[in-house]
Amino acid sequence: MANVINMIDKNAGSFSSKQIEKMIRELSHLKKKAMRREKEEAEREAREEEERRAREAEARRATHIQEVTSMDLPLDWENLFNADARTQGVHTDSIPDALILSLTTLGRVDIEYMSAVTGE
Repeated sequence: MANVINMIDKNAGSFSSKQIEKMIRELSHLKKKAMRREKEEAEREAREEEERRAREAEARRATHIQEVTSMDLPLDWENLFNADARTQGVHTDSIPDALILSLTTLGRVDIEYMSAVTGE
């Protein structure tokens, strides 16, 4: 752009056809460069928007998983199996082992029984 402005300042209104062609080429080049920059900026903004949406979707998914998998119990909750004779002397350190014990002892999945034998 500076080249075109310098040419205009030097000639003060009288231009040869070669000078006009040169200015047109320079302006065309500048226009293409500006359009390329605008396109790159639009692509960058689209990428950022897509990444933002993906982060928001992941956050919603994580929140949903937390909501459906957490089990908040009241403060006065007591596990009935703590006093049950079937859990006396039975202990396991892992939840998968507690699941197996629940299935073999009770014939079903019982979260309270599993809690009693793991202490969790």
